[in-house]
Order: sequence, then structure tokens, then C-alpha cells
Amino acid sequence: MKARNKRYAAILSVVTVLALALSLVAVPVPSFAATVVTSPFSDVTSSTSYSTAIAFLASQGVVSGYPDGTFKPGNTITRAEMAKILVELAGKDSVAQALANLTPTFKDGAQIPSWAWGYVNAASGAGYIKGYPDGTFKANAPVTDAEAFAMFIRLLGDDWTVSGPWPTNYLIAAASVGLTSGLSSFSANVPATRGEIAQLGYNAALSAQYTTTSNQNGVAVNQLNAGGLYTKNGSAITNAKVTQAGTDSLTLNNTPPPYGVESKLTVIGASSVPALLNDTVTAVVDSNGLINYVEVGAAAATTTKTLNDGTQTAAPAGFTAAYTTSDNVITAVYDANNNTYLLFSDGSTVQFTDSSTNVTVNSDVHQDKLTWSNFTAWLQPGDTVDYTVSGGVADQVNVTHYDVTDGVVTATAPAASTPTITVGLTVGQDTYKVTSSTSITLNGQAASLSQLQKYDVVSIAADANKNAISIVATRNTVTGTVLSQFGSTVVIQPSGGSPQTLPMISTFYGTVTVGQSATIALDGQQNAVAVVSAQPTNQVVRYLGAGKAYSSAASSSVDALFADNQGTTTTYTYSASANTTVSTYGAGNFFVFATQGTSQGFTYVASATYLAPVQPSSDNIVVASASSSSVTLEAVDKDTGAVDTSYSDNAFLNGYLTISAAAVYNKNGKYVGFAGLQAGDTVSVYAAKVSGTWYFAIQDQSR
Repeated sequence: MKARNKRYAAILSVVTVLALALSLVAVPVPSFAATVVTSPFSDVTSSTSYSTAIAFLASQGVVSGYPDGTFKPGNTITRAEMAKILVELAGKDSVAQALANLTPTFKDGAQIPSWAWGYVNAASGAGYIKGYPDGTFKANAPVTDAEAFAMFIRLLGDDWTVSGPWPTNYLIAAASVGLTSGLSSFSANVPATRGEIAQLGYNAALSAQYTTTSNQNGVAVNQLNAGGLYTKNGSAITNAKVTQAGTDSLTLNNTPPPYGVESKLTVIGASSVPALLNDTVTAVVDSNGLINYVEVGAAAATTTKTLNDGTQTAAPAGFTAAYTTSDNVITAVYDANNNTYLLFSDGSTVQFTDSSTNVTVNSDVHQDKLTWSNFTAWLQPGDTVDYTVSGGVADQVNVTHYDVTDGVVTATAPAASTPTITVGLTVGQDTYKVTSSTSITLNGQAASLSQLQKYDVVSIAADANKNAISIVATRNTVTGTVLSQFGSTVVIQPSGGSPQTLPMISTFYGTVTVGQSATIALDGQQNAVAVVSAQPTNQVVRYLGAGKAYSSAASSSVDALFADNQGTTTTYTYSASANTTVSTYGAGNFFVFATQGTSQGFTYVASATYLAPVQPSSDNIVVASASSSSVTLEAVDKDTGAVDTSYSDNAFLNGYLTISAAAVYNKNGKYVGFAGLQAGDTVSVYAAKVSGTWYFAIQDQSR
């Protein structure tokens, strides 16, 4: 049994190759929209038993219905009707036409309906159907299951393999070649129904056929015919991927030119020709080179993963890394045999090949498939990849690439004849068309374009014509006073809440200023993306230096230690009615204090501005030298101990920084001044830049 199944699988592969070779022949594509037929009979729907088989045989002219438009799949079938089905499946209808005026030679030949004469003559002459021992044909007798199995086995040329007593021999033979697939039940002597015969005919059409020839010694030789589906009209292409679908044409497996379709096209599993895009199908091509039947196959299991976004920093064991050209993120790897694989963020891989992997990027089909030469132009780190696998190799790769990442909605036009969404970017803005097929989510829930608002943060994937394929929107804001904006970090103090330190994305949209009351839009990872609104305060902010608060906001006074006093503790008072706040937050509780008004008396402390930590992830900050009035710091690589001179910002120009005014503490928070530091100490530095001036606080982690 297993050997036979492998044999048939191999033949179907050959059939597919042969049929694909035929596709290279140019076929005129008609300029009309095909009429799609999903069910040829009024009493057959998708839920009817054997509906696919019935529709297939009807599309090929093998079966027909009753005058009232029904098929009546539960009715029995006569031997005369069976003769027609066998002849049509074998593609011998021309033989039947030639013999249509000859009375069959059976004893009851004159009683056979005249419409069936040609079919009975052709079927009996080919050996598909036989008479009874008494010489009669019994045209109107119902066909039993066992008889039907025998007839189809003979049609396939497998009769020479059958041995053993009737009817078990044919039941076994039918099951062994897949004829019984899809049948709900069968019994040798029970009359077969029209629906069951349709299923048997459909199975037979999907099977290989033996033909009998004679060798040079006149000995009969049975050999498999790799001719494909045995329909009267043409051949079939099996397991084909629809890579382009118009209203009147189909491209299969990215192999041009496209096939035209018949004006009346039977489609099983889809409602229109365009809806077949990316489906795996069986398509029957008629003698005119046009497709007259398309059946959507069972969907292959689809896996969704994220192309490596930098999470995987090295090639998996047994692979050699290949990189994108811009950011050195590993997006593909090679094995020892130079086969190429996509690399995902979870460390898994999938092989792709130029010959068999079909690719769409944001629904744009790439005819030249996926080769390394164009790989980096199509796929970017972090892209979402849906793929199916056949034979261990990706056969379909659908990529969703977000052309816009963390843009800000500036306008929508949901009611326009062509709905659009306009997105603000770091430089300028861009507009995308929204169609009925655009996927839109808002905070993880399905949404419509009309639900999106200005300053929602969006990522958009679009095709080459700027039709949005996917819009992922996030609505999340924080409002408060901007306490600090240092490098790529902004600190904001919400009313009644704790200060929030927010990473700013590299394409931050808008500007913020310390002291403003601002609303900032955040993405799904709590990164600051854009300024929704910002109002300047009337407060004049004066930065005194770094200090440490010793009392809470509930007190009527606050002790603060300032750098310009070199450790002197000064008490400032404030009025509770003035809505003043002194907060304790941040590593080491270091602050730059801001005051309201211009008086040097500082009658109260109005707010506290956080000093952001300056601590490169790959380096330690170490004291190079210290005196009573200044300290020189250097960044030292944690792994090599070498001074890192790669910094180009003001904080560590050329890897060194000399500070002559700062508050210096030990790790217990006690003020020690510059003299309390020694060369080689590892320190933490906190800093803020205000109007071009840097303010620092240093904490010695070694003491």
C-alpha cells in the first residue's frame, strides 16, 4: 500500500512539472470578467455531500443535471449513465459520437436508450464496462458500489493487478489506489448514488492511469501514463500557487504569461477570481488553453514570525551569518552547503530558494522570487513574515514591512471617495490610501479609520501605490511639566504623580523645553514619540546646581546641598499655598533645583529637575585624576580596560571630561567634594544641560 501511494505521489509531481511546462506557451487573455460558478446545480451547495466532486465533473461536461436544474445526488445511477461518465472521463467522447448510430451488440441492445448507444459501445469496447453472463447489458439497472469500483479500476488500467474472489478483489483494489477517498460509506451490493459516483469519478481523475502496449516480441506491457487528469478537455496543474489574480486571468507559481479563464469558470473555495490570490489550487486547462475549473486546496500551515531585529546577535550553530547592508543585523544565514535561510528573532530559521520560494512584500508580488541579490531591498530587520513550507523549504513568504514606524496621525479622511490617512514624520508628512482590505487596529483591537484621531501613533505597511495594507495605531499620552530633556531622554512630572523618565525615539516628532506643560504621545513600549501640545510657563527657571533634598514636600522648609556652595547646606522656605513641591527621586536623589522669580532670596523652591544618569552600557566611568577643585573622568571599556575615545557628545569629548563645578558624594550620599575622589575610582555621573551649560553630580561607587 505504501509503495503504491508513493508511486502516485511521484506521478502527480511529474504531472505538475509537465503542466507547468505547458504554461510557458503564450495564451491570449480574454478581456472580460469571468462569470464565477460555485455550484452548477440548484440542489447542490458547499454543505452538500460530494459537492466539490459534482462541481468538478460538471465543469468538464462529465455529468449533467435534470431539466429542472437539479442534480439529485441521492438518486441511483443507471448503467447507461455510467457508460457516459466513463467515456467522458477517458476523453473518448469523439469515439462515442462515431459509434452513436450503431445498436450495441448485447442481446438487449435494442432496449438500450438511443442517446446512450455511442457511450455503451465506446465503454464496452474499451473494456470499462462489461455485460452479464447471459449476454445482456441491462442499461436501466442501477450500478452497485462493487460494480462501480470495478469500472473505475478498468478505466485506470489497473485491472491487471486485481486478483482474488469477487467483489472483495475490487474493493481492495479501489481502496489501494485512493478511489474510496471521501466516500462516507460503501457496500458491495448496495446501489451507488449519483453523488458517490461523482466522488469516484473525481478520485479517478486525480489518479494515474495504466496503458497497455506491446513490446517488440508482442508481449503486452502495462505502464503508467503520466498524462495528468483524464478529462475530455485538457490537462491539470496541481498544487499551484496563484501569484497574480485579475478578473479574467491567473498567474500560477510566478510563471508568465498568465492564463486566461473561460467566460464561465467554476471556482471551488473562493467567490471570485481575484480572491484566489496566494491560494494553492488545482486548475484545469482546457483545449483552448484557458482555465475552466479552479479548486482551492487545503491551506498549508502558516507560521508567523519576526525577522531578526537584532535580538539574535550571532548565527546559530552550524550557520554562517549574512548581514543587511545598513545596520549589520543578521537577517539571513548560510549552512555548510551554502543554502540560505531566513533568521528570526527567536533564533529559528527557514530555508528559501530562488527556484521554489514565492514572495510578496506588502501584497506586491515579486516575479523574480527571493534571491540574495534582492533580499536586502525587500526585507528589513523586524519585518513580520508569514510563511508556508513544502518539502522543508519555504514555498510562500508573505512579508509585512512597515514603511512608516511610529508616525503621528495628522489628518484622516474616512468619508472621502478615496479614504486616506496622513502621517506626520520627522521631516514632512505622507498620505496613504485606505481600502476595504486595510487591516486597522487601535491599542490591539480592530478599528476603523474614523476611530483614529490626530496624534495617534501609527505604524503603516503599504504597497507600491501607497495603498495601506496594515495600520497599527496606539493611543497613549502623558501630560505634565517637562523637568528635563537630556540626550534621548525626557523627564515629565504628571500632576499628582511621580516623575516619568521616557526614552525618546530617534525620529521624535516636535520639540520640548524644560518648564513647559506638555502632552506627549507614547508608543506601545512607552517611548516618547511626539509632542501633542506644549504650553510655556510664566516661571523663570534658574538652575543653581546639584543638590540633595533632606525633607519632604510636607515640610515648611527644605534643606538643599548645592554645588556652588561646595557642600554648604542652605535652608529655603516656601509657602504651601504657592503649590510648591520638592520631590525625592532618581538614583542618589540628585537634583538641579529650579526656582520661581528672579530674586536671589529664593523665597521658595518651586520644582525639582532630575539629572539624567550618564552611564554608557559598554563602559565604566573612572576617575583619571582629582584635586580639590576639579576632577578628570574617562570612559573605560568594561571588557578590555581600554579608554573609549569614541564619544563625540559634550559629556565625554574624546573620552575625557574635566569637571570644575559639581556636587560630589560617596555612595552613602555624604558630600565629599573633589578631594574625596581618588584616581581609579568608578563613579556614576548625573547631568543636565541647560542653555548650553552642563550641571553635574558625581557619586563615588568605590567608597
